[in-house]
Amino acid sequence: MGGGTRDEATDARYYGLRVYPLVDVLSRVPLPPLCPLAGVSKKWRCVIVPKINEVSEHVSGGICSVDRTGESEALKFLDSGVPCRLGRWRSEAVYGITGSDGMKFVTDSRWNEFPKPKIAFKAGWAGPGTHMESPAYYQLISSFKDVFERAPKGEKTNEAPDIPVDGEAATAETRDEEEDTVVPNILNLQLFHREDPSKCPAIPVLGESLVWPSFLEDGAICDNATRLSQRGAVTWWHLDDSGEFVQQTALPLKTSNGTFWPPPLTTLPENQRKYFTDIDRELYCVDDTAESIPVKLFLYGPKESYDWFMHDGESATSGKVAALDIFNTPDEALPGDPTLLPIIHVALLESGSRPLISPPNIPHIVVTLNDCIMVEQRRLAYLFMEEISYFLQKCAHWSDNPIIYDHVETDLQDESFVAGQLIPLLMSVFSGHSGLNPYEETIRRRVVMALFTLATHEKHYKLSTDSRSSLHTLLHGGNAEMSAILRQAVSYGRRVVSLEDRLKAYWEVQQYWPKPGCVMRVPLLTPPQLLSSEILAKQVTVDWFVPVVYAASSPVFGAEKNSVEEVSEQYFTMAKLCGKRQELLAYLRTRVERDSILDELF
Repeated sequence: MGGGTRDEATDARYYGLRVYPLVDVLSRVPLPPLCPLAGVSKKWRCVIVPKINEVSEHVSGGICSVDRTGESEALKFLDSGVPCRLGRWRSEAVYGITGSDGMKFVTDSRWNEFPKPKIAFKAGWAGPGTHMESPAYYQLISSFKDVFERAPKGEKTNEAPDIPVDGEAATAETRDEEEDTVVPNILNLQLFHREDPSKCPAIPVLGESLVWPSFLEDGAICDNATRLSQRGAVTWWHLDDSGEFVQQTALPLKTSNGTFWPPPLTTLPENQRKYFTDIDRELYCVDDTAESIPVKLFLYGPKESYDWFMHDGESATSGKVAALDIFNTPDEALPGDPTLLPIIHVALLESGSRPLISPPNIPHIVVTLNDCIMVEQRRLAYLFMEEISYFLQKCAHWSDNPIIYDHVETDLQDESFVAGQLIPLLMSVFSGHSGLNPYEETIRRRVVMALFTLATHEKHYKLSTDSRSSLHTLLHGGNAEMSAILRQAVSYGRRVVSLEDRLKAYWEVQQYWPKPGCVMRVPLLTPPQLLSSEILAKQVTVDWFVPVVYAASSPVFGAEKNSVEEVSEQYFTMAKLCGKRQELLAYLRTRVERDSILDELF
């Protein structure tokens, strides 16, 4: 089975969403030169994140309410780890403050200048093969306007400012290695509003005006940020911090001759126009805001696909970022069966249009399509406590320092808060929902998941031994309804397991590396109907393994087999070639090593 044809895309569904070849969807996006479509493998499949049909808040008899149908749909997708485009009304208050020209608003003389210079990142920072602390990728700026002031396309690293990160200067080894690197002078500024007012400009905190779905309101707001980006800026693969949700919206912009748009449909053969019109209809929000400009492309991996995209073991060994360069990984650098690959979730953020909400712990890369301003708010949700623990389990293996919010390190380590406020709140939410419709059933299940998380992770949440024991008892027989939910059968890839066992497996974050940096066990979590007949012919207990080597710090995957031993021979052959990328790719295409004697003869 191939990576997905246009005929297959018509019928295939993933959480109810149409499945497309990723290259077809990206062909409708004005990609910047550093992210070439030609470098994207045809093996990747994708879905376009849903636009939630919801009306605004409405008042009846003095009582303000929200359309529950839309919230139910949003919860369905977020519960499955799928991002959503929410109703535009949730960001209208932001646009009411900024007006129709976000660029003019942000560079207003009242707050354009910074009390103290800020660090902007250059394109390429945290990409494959880079050092996180390299000063080559930093630029000191003194105003918002500085982000969009054009400079030469590249500059030597020895001209870059010497800016320490996390209090430590870059090592001499890093400086020597990268002193001749040319870094595109494309800037990306993320201004967090948690800083001292003496250091932060007095711009309004626009993220505070975003309206969240009600089921996420029980939790903690952790951050607000304003992000300014030039076209071509890339935020490489990452997880959002501490198991948080992020809601983002792009400020309205005025179009200009420098605005980049998708290619006109009229340039396509007539027999392809309907197909690509369908893609455009899902990807863009023309029906909501015809004047919007495409500004940000988000590519998400699904939950538990982290190990396809970010390779912590190799990063720790090399000291460089090891991550998949999806714009420079051809077909032969991926497994032979494309249905082993995770299905990418694609979202497009447009100026002045619908906000985007991203669930926790899904790896993603963000590409800037036009100069823009994006505002965001980040929050932890108590109904998704298992995500906090997943993040804490995952970041324990990182070589760099993660961002752990005060709420996690302080409030959740305070027994009086956990036992005296958080658990009673969750119990109240459970009893306040009947479970008689899908929305309320999901809420009740998520309460049980949160309570089980609190009971399981002693290091993450402070509880006395007696309190934790009582919580375990409650979930395992003390409350019949909760116990039944914890025992209910759920899908786990091709298998069916209990909800309790599913959570335990989710937290085993190292399970996919039987041989770290060498052999990966494929996280096979794609719905069975989207797998090839070759995979389905095997027993559900059969695992798949692929050898992994690194070329320019980007993973190259070999052919899939059903045991570590079977892939070992290919791994050693690949490892000999990993310093010669073209030879490595030629070997993967032909499965024949290059012969230097034959090269001389012919």
